Amino acid sequence: MSDIHIRIPGTVDVSPEKLKWLAEVWSAYAKADLKEKQVYDMLKLAEMLCGVDAAIPEQLNFLKDLPEEPVLKKFWKIVEKHWAELNHRKDDNELAINLNHFMSLCEEQGYTGFDRMTLIKWLPYSQRYALKEKHKTVRSQLSDKAIKCYIFKILQ
Repeated sequence: MSDIHIRIPGTVDVSPEKLKWLAEVWSAYAKADLKEKQVYDMLKLAEMLCGVDAAIPEQLNFLKDLPEEPVLKKFWKIVEKHWAELNHRKDDNELAINLNHFMSLCEEQGYTGFDRMTLIKWLPYSQRYALKEKHKTVRSQLSDKAIKCYIFKILQ
């Protein structure tokens, strides 16, 4: 299985021909003795590497209905409560969150239990809002300054 990791392209080409390795990854992991969640996580990683939404195999569709990771559930509850204070994006289809701003708000409001590195680790697996980009510089609608944000797609 280690040879699959070697074949992951260094520079990403999102053409269907170049994504053939994604199908190879699915095939290899499907044959291996792994839990479905591990296969799903591998496919989500492949999606992030490609910068596109890869089709999740039909056999794993039930995983979309699994409960969201508790740290993400708590993160989104706070973001939704303080949407106007945290969203740096004007676009109605996207949400831009600056993690320093989020952590400051949590400290000010008395929200506890957030470890920045754990949050960063789990953000790519968000189900409620899909992570599009990390560390993207945006012009904040809140401060009119350029800041780095995590960009999420607002799922309709």
